[in-house]
Amino acid sequence: MDYCSKADSRQELEVRLGEPFICPECGKPLSAPVAGGSGGTNMAPILLGGGFLLIAAAGGLAAWMMFGHTRAPAPTVPPTAAIAPPATQAPTAQAPIPATSVAMAPAASADQTVLLRLRGDSALASTLAPALAAGFLTFSGDTSVAAAPTEAGVITVTGLRGGRQETISITSTSTEDGLASLGSGGADVALAARAITPAEKTSLAAAGDLTSPAAQHVVGLDGVAVIVAPGNDLTSVSVDQLRAVLDGSIKDWGDLGGNSADLHLLGHKVGDISLAPAANGAAVAAAVQKDTSALAIVALSDVGSAKALAITGKAQAVAPTKANITSGEYPLSRKLYFYTSPTSPNVLVQRFAEFAASSAGQLTVEHAGFIGTGAKDVVASAAPGAPATAQTALAGLHKINFEIHFDPNSTVPDVHAMRFIDGLFNLLVSEHSPPSKMVVVGFADSQGSEASNMDVSKKRADAIAAILTARGMTPGRVQAFGSQNPVADNGTEDGRIANRRVEIYLAP
Repeated sequence: MDYCSKADSRQELEVRLGEPFICPECGKPLSAPVAGGSGGTNMAPILLGGGFLLIAAAGGLAAWMMFGHTRAPAPTVPPTAAIAPPATQAPTAQAPIPATSVAMAPAASADQTVLLRLRGDSALASTLAPALAAGFLTFSGDTSVAAAPTEAGVITVTGLRGGRQETISITSTSTEDGLASLGSGGADVALAARAITPAEKTSLAAAGDLTSPAAQHVVGLDGVAVIVAPGNDLTSVSVDQLRAVLDGSIKDWGDLGGNSADLHLLGHKVGDISLAPAANGAAVAAAVQKDTSALAIVALSDVGSAKALAITGKAQAVAPTKANITSGEYPLSRKLYFYTSPTSPNVLVQRFAEFAASSAGQLTVEHAGFIGTGAKDVVASAAPGAPATAQTALAGLHKINFEIHFDPNSTVPDVHAMRFIDGLFNLLVSEHSPPSKMVVVGFADSQGSEASNMDVSKKRADAIAAILTARGMTPGRVQAFGSQNPVADNGTEDGRIANRRVEIYLAP
């Protein structure tokens, strides 16, 4: 494209720090303008709240990342599928990788370069990781991007750059093996379906602090649904009841509160107490729809026309919705992690993790059947089971679909909080909502006295309000409710973690 209207009009645009300077119209890369430099502009980069740069389009080049604007996602890639590179779309989250950077990755042959080695959890390795790898190569400028199995348990994602084949290798094993391989240097990225344990952190210390923000990357969320036929009268089931069904202790619907009849477990063998979804979930869900005596566990994307049960065992029955999984309230859900070594000499490792967290990467996560992270959806609240004081205080407000969590007795948010706050900034702008409409609410678990719980929940809310204020987003109200309105069972450690939280609401 020879003509660029954005450059011709010298339009001022906004770009997030760390995102590439790419014109949305002509697709050309650019550099930020320099104060007093040539090109007819005296505008130097200005740091705005939330980490954005305001620049001017000049000299046929422009930088762009409009708040709230959704670019087309990086394509998801089933095995053996090939991807044509975008015809007009430039990278949204990753600058083109310079040729010098790939030299730090190990070379597989004279005409092929292995950029990254991913290894770990089989669910991630078979679906999400190939999709993100393909998106990363495509948005990095590779052409003819494709994914295909090359041997048992290995998917290779390839692309072409300058006549050379670039490769990302993905090996399906387990979370434990992926982390061990990261520590031994056998993998650049560990694919994990859970957070690293304290023992693993200690044993893998040679790879750096794997709980630091530079090493621990939450790339998505996952959840499973317990489904029955649409005509089944059952509306909810507890986690304990579900495990009893899986281990064979419960074989009759009467033990779940329904009419006495044989229960048919589909998609799992009796004795398999894993809550993982059925491998052929769509087919299993179709069978459940026709069998009023059937029960199955499937991925959310496979529910179809079956009836998904709410899960009890927490403060109240919780339905398997994206909103409840994102907030952490739905018990059959988990965070999905990429772990990287903060001391890795391969410069592409951090770039790949950043791509996974970018808007394009998160759209890829959604298209792969998982749930993206960040403050991007707004859902009505408060919960019907909340105490009267909370119901009154939060009446008419809308809850941001994310929560910030804390360690016991701590007012320091976890490592993922800042990424959420970045997303919150984007959301406020895209929704045209001033920060003064925000209400920051702190909560605690039930350990200790209610006075101490109220105190720590207030300090947590104040800490998040201070961070928001420092980013140019001063909330209109800060409140605390101590251990009131738990979203999980305080009798378990996982439940207490979920209850130690700060929620953010918006006034209409």
